[in-house]
Amino acid sequence: EVRVNRASVLKKDGKYYMWYTGQTQDRSRIGLAVSDDGVEWKRVQSEPVLVSEAAWEKGSAMCPHVLWNDEKNVFQMWYSAGDQYEPNAIGYAESVDGIKWKKRDGNPIFAADKNSVWEQHKVTACQVFPWEGGYLMFYIGFETSIWRVSASLVRKTASPVGSVSRPTRLSAPTPELGTRPPVTNRLRCTTNKPSAGSFGTTGAIIRSSRSASLPATAKTSASRAASERRFSPY
Repeated sequence: EVRVNRASVLKKDGKYYMWYTGQTQDRSRIGLAVSDDGVEWKRVQSEPVLVSEAAWEKGSAMCPHVLWNDEKNVFQMWYSAGDQYEPNAIGYAESVDGIKWKKRDGNPIFAADKNSVWEQHKVTACQVFPWEGGYLMFYIGFETSIWRVSASLVRKTASPVGSVSRPTRLSAPTPELGTRPPVTNRLRCTTNKPSAGSFGTTGAIIRSSRSASLPATAKTSASRAASERRFSPY
């Protein structure tokens, strides 16, 4: 671990779990640390808990996002893998203890869309939230060196990887190569917890076809959206 970054923190049974990316110059792996207060952390083991193995994962596995599934009694991880700078696609794995992970045989579950210019090169660094009977995924899409953030709905199936629907792209300002787009729109959410409100994004509007209840933590995931998107919850 020359450097550590891109972590996902989950509180379960009074303990904080942090899955993080540990990096050397040419490889990335995912490690696990635990904490009682969220401040003082202790690594669970000296070895990583998830590494690149399959051909599509190349030399790096990074950007974990982990949820606990009460129904299945397992940790669920969505992770990115591929090139070191930046990974190419998103995979899925499950674990009973958060240490030993079983990757889905059909990985990757989410990859670049050649028919969508802004994400034709790579998709990576997702965050996933249970929402409206399915899962809501925020992810970064790469055109080339331009990155943009969007949201996709994973429809409820027997597993959280079954049917992924990208929202239809609407018109949006196109940034200069390597620059961030101007702040031109706002993302508005109707929520119950916390209270309703709106917050700024970089040039995006994400709406559902009816009132959307988004987790408060999902707001930060959309704070760098770069294209105007629309998605339907069903």
